[in-house]
Amino acid sequence: MPIEDRVGDYVNKITFVEDYVQIGFNNIILTAIANPIVEYEGSQWRFPQPGSRDALCSLIRQVVSKIDIDTNRYVRLMFDKGYILTIPLDEMNRGSEALLYDAGPDWNVW
Repeated sequence: MPIEDRVGDYVNKITFVEDYVQIGFNNIILTAIANPIVEYEGSQWRFPQPGSRDALCSLIRQVVSKIDIDTNRYVRLMFDKGYILTIPLDEMNRGSEALLYDAGPDWNVW
């Protein structure tokens, strides 16, 4: 299942692990190694800055309405209530990996 198949799914958990964040869709996990950014109603929070954990937790129960991927710049998930989650992929924001997508036998690394 490619990441685009998450459209229509909802976030059911957010996990903070030292210096990265996992976004869960039941048994499917997005691991954001690059610092994810949440946008909502004109405000923006970048992990691990103050307020970013609350903003990320606000994604729980939000339904993905669109996914936009620019393989050199970002993976962006837009949610039906107006939230936007961006994981930057550019070299300035990552080491060797920025995002892992684990859907059981299907997975991808950016």
